[in-house]
Amino acid sequence: MNTNEKHAVLSASSSKRWMSCPGSIRMCAGAPATEGPYAREGTVAHRMAEMLLKDGKYTVDGLALREGEDYALGEMCQAVMVYVNYVSGLCRMDVKYDPLVIEARFDLSCLYPGMYGTNDASVYDHVTRTLHVIDYKHGKGVLVDPENNTQLMYYATGALLSLSPDRPVERVVLTVVQPRAARDSESGILHWETTPESILHWAKTELVPAAKRTEDPNAPLVVGDHCRFCPALGTCPAQAQRAIEIAQMDFATLTPKPAGALSEMDTAALARVVLHSDLIRSWLQAAEAALFTRAMNGEALGGHGLKLVAKRSNRKWKAGAEDELKAKYGTALLEAPALCTVPAAEKKLRALNLDPKALAQWIEKPDNGLVLAPADDKRPEVHPGAPAAEDFLDSAEFLK
Repeated sequence: MNTNEKHAVLSASSSKRWMSCPGSIRMCAGAPATEGPYAREGTVAHRMAEMLLKDGKYTVDGLALREGEDYALGEMCQAVMVYVNYVSGLCRMDVKYDPLVIEARFDLSCLYPGMYGTNDASVYDHVTRTLHVIDYKHGKGVLVDPENNTQLMYYATGALLSLSPDRPVERVVLTVVQPRAARDSESGILHWETTPESILHWAKTELVPAAKRTEDPNAPLVVGDHCRFCPALGTCPAQAQRAIEIAQMDFATLTPKPAGALSEMDTAALARVVLHSDLIRSWLQAAEAALFTRAMNGEALGGHGLKLVAKRSNRKWKAGAEDELKAKYGTALLEAPALCTVPAAEKKLRALNLDPKALAQWIEKPDNGLVLAPADDKRPEVHPGAPAAEDFLDSAEFLK
């Protein structure tokens, strides 16, 4: 791994991971860049927020939606406006300088080569000498806590270093705006106030040393909640070892009978399994994704008990079949008021002493892609002609 490749991943958004697990930089080298559906939706929401703050409106063309993307833009805009209104409310009309910086890219190479980040928004209030650093989160999960949040502190470091000397800072307020994760009376807006001295001390004593630790070719791999979105999750030996340890610790002494297995586990063992379930589930999905890509690249899996097969799919009517079938069979194949399913139609024709094969011209079986399956699966093995896999289902069919 060359220096540029290594430094390219020392970003603010992944800081929690590489500060906790310096070896992840080594593991992620060469890992394919992926953007899941939730991350992609967040990207579109951030683009909408940027346009609303800069221009007061957004355009569908400006969102640069990809083919097949069909987001509820009204609902998305409603959430984004909570962030837009909050940021706009921080801007004082009497400020002689432009106080708002949107989607600012911070270069921290003065602290360590290649460190960078892009902050959603920052506002400098010259009256109170306060620097506000705001991060918008579009996720519906648990509200992200800004206190000691490495991503926001990284952004704050960049904002402090980019301010001109005539903008002294006495207070730093880190804010997360995450309206879709708000519950009941919550606003979805959380703050944490600190000082510029504390931020810069953190950068000097924690951020930079953590970046330097990634240089070690034997930097340790550390398992934790920071692993969930790691690009190397599926191939990480530490993650694999952790999953094996949990399985051995909590299941090794159980009988093979599923009905009695859970009842034999004590509460502490069950709690350990549940506490690690999300991480283990994410690791299993990532491991299968890595194996799926290898299979799509032509690597044979037969000797390892797996093969690549076509996903199961159900037969369906072709476009235009309904009108033609009504003309041929009247209401015999209708079910309140549309066509019934293909199997039901075949059954109805048999009841009328008619040959169900006559329906073949109106039936199609969609191609749902490929999936990994056990080697003894009845479906024939597929040898892909494509050089690589671009899409992958979230979890193995035989793990469901």
